Formats: sequence, structure tokens, C-alpha cells
Amino acid sequence: MATSSQLPYDDLLDVLREIASGLKDPKSRSLATEVPAEVAANHLDYLAIQELLGRRGGPRDPENSVVFAASRTQRGGSSYSTIRVFDLPPDASTLAVFTARGAPTETIDRQQSTLVSLRGAPPAFDFELTDVKNHQAIIRLELQRSDGYPVRLGPRLPAV
Repeated sequence: MATSSQLPYDDLLDVLREIASGLKDPKSRSLATEVPAEVAANHLDYLAIQELLGRRGGPRDPENSVVFAASRTQRGGSSYSTIRVFDLPPDASTLAVFTARGAPTETIDRQQSTLVSLRGAPPAFDFELTDVKNHQAIIRLELQRSDGYPVRLGPRLPAV
């Protein structure tokens, strides 16, 4: 009978140990410097608005910017186009292209991009679209880390 009364106490002790280890973890959810992935896109929107309105303090710093420049061009006689991204940060591994709200219509890995050297300017990267067609407007561009977390926000690009 002594063993059956000890089981609930052992379970309680395990739960208390988990709580204690969570409080000691410097990267616990409540102490994290990074917003949760579920709201990261909204947070990025907020930071971009702050930056574009000049409310982040000091002059614009390209290395710490949350926005990036991009352009879209038609690819020959194809019904697909190319996105040229300027100032690609090292932590960005994917370009996410949105034509509607929700999940991205197309994601392109950085390894599939082409490095473009421009005279007198930093290098740019060309991403060739294969799902988004020329007649579709792009409502959002995101540069994402390998885990899908958005790190920079790009411009809307019209149909070409």
C-alpha cells in the first residue's frame, strides 16, 4: 500500500522538476528575445512600418534593416518571371513569394538563386519563379531562415 501512495508524489515531483528547469533555461518562451513563430510575420510588419516611418531611431542601417529591395522582370517569352533581391542577408536561406494571404504560393531556396554582379553596387541574387505566373501580382515577399522564420520583408510587385 505504501507504493501506491508514492506514485502521485513521484509524478508531482517530476512536474515540479520540469518547471524548475524551465525557469533556469535562459531561452524560455517568456524570456526569449525573438517573438514566437506564429506571430513573427505580424511583428515583422510592425518593425517595417517603424523603420519606414523613421521611428526606429538613428539613420537607416542596411545591416539591421527589416526591409529589402527587390524587382521583378519577365523572363524571355516565358510566362514566369525573375525576382532580383538586393542586400540579401547571410541568415536568409529562402525567398517566400505570396500572391494571396496565408501560406506562400512559392518558396525558393537561396541555393537555387543566381549571383548577379552589378557595376558599382553590392551583388544581387536572381530567383526564378516556377509557380507564380507573370499575370499574378505579388502581395508579399519574405526572406526566411531555414526554419521558415521571416527575417526581412520585401515590396509588393505588380504583374509583368
